[in-house]
Amino acid sequence: MRYPRSTFWIVIAVSLWWEVDSCTKDTKSVGVCLHIYLERDYAAIEVDQGNGRQFAHERHENGPQLVSHCESLGEALNCFKENLKDCYSIHHFLEYQQLLDGLSKTHAWLCEEKYVRERFLVLLQSLKCIENIRMNSSTCSSRQLTQNIWQKILRLETDQSICSELKWQHSCLLRPGQMIHCGQQAVDIYNSMLSIFMESWCSNSSKTSHIPVMFSVFFILIIHFIAH
Repeated sequence: MRYPRSTFWIVIAVSLWWEVDSCTKDTKSVGVCLHIYLERDYAAIEVDQGNGRQFAHERHENGPQLVSHCESLGEALNCFKENLKDCYSIHHFLEYQQLLDGLSKTHAWLCEEKYVRERFLVLLQSLKCIENIRMNSSTCSSRQLTQNIWQKILRLETDQSICSELKWQHSCLLRPGQMIHCGQQAVDIYNSMLSIFMESWCSNSSKTSHIPVMFSVFFILIIHFIAH
């Protein structure tokens, strides 16, 4: 069966349309998910961070508040997952899926019921200390990894191109003495949490970028072969 030559150009047009982004920083629903969480839920976590290590431990000793924080994070994550259906580009679909996979695994690890106090509580108590060192260390700070880098990642304002910088800073901060003031527990939590996230988000980033092109070329060649 022969197809008209116009079919070839239609496929090219479709393949170009396939690359149109609707799962990017310009997608309003992505920003809405983060805004809802920051306005509704993050304030409570921020209060806990500012109350000091001892008080925060006493407040969360029975666990309900920690569980509530974990549930709020889970709701925000589900909101982000809803945006997957708006990813019309294969490339950005896979990138966003990797981001959500990293966030889901990190959330599951932090909020594992059996260890929630040992992990999430320690993170809450130590987050300001970790961020202060991350931003102000004379040897480990990075211009690329700004104070709001995680908001940028969640808003899709930056991509996996920063993975090498994340890995470098991660290794740098784990050097002896860098985070000594935050305590060994904080160092362990930071190491595990970031390793889990990067293992998903930063894996195979170079390979996924070629998938849309490979798909389009392969599909076009098949149609072109049939038409001739």
